[in-house]
Amino acid sequence: MDLPPPPAAETVAVEAPLADSLAHYVRETCDVGKVQVLHVGTDLTIEDADTIVWMGDACRPQPTLTLRAGSERRTIRPALALWVEGPVAPKDISENESFVVETGLIPWVASRANTLEGTVMSRKPIRAGQPVTPANAKRIPDAAQGDAVAVVIAVGTISIRAEGEILTPGFIGDRVAVRNRSTHAIQRGLLVNATTVSLSP
Repeated sequence: MDLPPPPAAETVAVEAPLADSLAHYVRETCDVGKVQVLHVGTDLTIEDADTIVWMGDACRPQPTLTLRAGSERRTIRPALALWVEGPVAPKDISENESFVVETGLIPWVASRANTLEGTVMSRKPIRAGQPVTPANAKRIPDAAQGDAVAVVIAVGTISIRAEGEILTPGFIGDRVAVRNRSTHAIQRGLLVNATTVSLSP
């Protein structure tokens, strides 16, 4: 399912004066690229007070905030749509296509636990500008099955190297299975970089 693009306007017309104040508070206190106030959560109007003060963590779609307006103090739950900088598709992407993500505005919900960056592989078609998330793309392993690597084992000051072959795909820092091409022994070691696996003595 495609996620909506950022809105052109930041507030809805029916509560615009107070919503503008809330949108400003969110932009000042949260690391967001765009905010849209869907509903303020109170019938208070900005004309009811000379000073409007917002308090609380507004960095989520349905925060609980304290609104102080003149002598009044209210706890409200507004509805917000938040957009933050995150990975997007640079063009229309086909299924199982590798591509380099670009940075654009994505819905806050799509940014949670989303660490995709650089070159990724699509799981399904993605439209240009749509968020790239673990649901529609995956990281490409630093070392793929069948890749040639140097298998290194260090004993004291002596380092022994042999040619090997990756048996399980992995990322740098992962433990991967590797076959020594000389002895055909299969061992597990640390993927130090895309072409080196370090074995423990």
